[in-house]
Amino acid sequence: MNFAPPQTPVPPFSGGAQHRARLFASILIFLTPALSPPLRAATLPQLQTLISQLGSDDPHLRETALGTLMDLHRRDLPMLRAAAMSQSPLMPGQVDALRQAVAQIYLAGDPFKVDPDEPGGFLGIQPPPDALQQHEGAVVWNRIRGFPGYRYLKSGDVLIKILDRPNMQIHNFSDFVGAVALFHPGETLHLVILRYGAEIAVAVPLDYKPIDINPDNIGKWVDRREKLASAYWNAEFSMIDPSAAPTAIQAAVPIEP
Repeated sequence: MNFAPPQTPVPPFSGGAQHRARLFASILIFLTPALSPPLRAATLPQLQTLISQLGSDDPHLRETALGTLMDLHRRDLPMLRAAAMSQSPLMPGQVDALRQAVAQIYLAGDPFKVDPDEPGGFLGIQPPPDALQQHEGAVVWNRIRGFPGYRYLKSGDVLIKILDRPNMQIHNFSDFVGAVALFHPGETLHLVILRYGAEIAVAVPLDYKPIDINPDNIGKWVDRREKLASAYWNAEFSMIDPSAAPTAIQAAVPIEP
């Protein structure tokens, strides 16, 4: 999904996947075939159609709609809310999928500090437990919401080849991390992955790596962001999700997109 560039300049050494998404505009047309055709801008009828498709009996159509919604920008969230309200009441599956999309959109626009001395790109996936480290290929174990890895990969995917570096062998997650370090934010990895027993090609744009992503702090950092996304959903989308009534604490969290 192709949207117009943000109006606010990006501060030096700040992050957030959607701040760079416009840099990838020429790349996104080569992404996984599950994507819908690129759109110039989000419109209310288009969002209404996508939300309706989240309730389809066709799993491919549901996945396509969810992925397309995840490409929205933070500024599109009020329109997405209006589209959801116009489709209410939604089925539980639609609500769950929409909540995933909203969290991804919201966190992809959440700024973060980056290390200017860290040249490598970042997908936003974490290593699997030791027992799975020896798997032939890199297992996608945990994806961090708000980053490209969450949008284009799935938990359980096995990354087996980087087409941009065909001679590199990916035997485990460490091999994959070393290969990714050769690329830079704004570039794209063209991957061959094993998903549901079949090999498919997926192109994933790289983001910057947050300076707070380190073994000592990553849990707290991810948890803080997840709470912000949850507070935003509860405050702005509770009218379509009876389980998401906002609380006084949540109301105190900044929620402007």
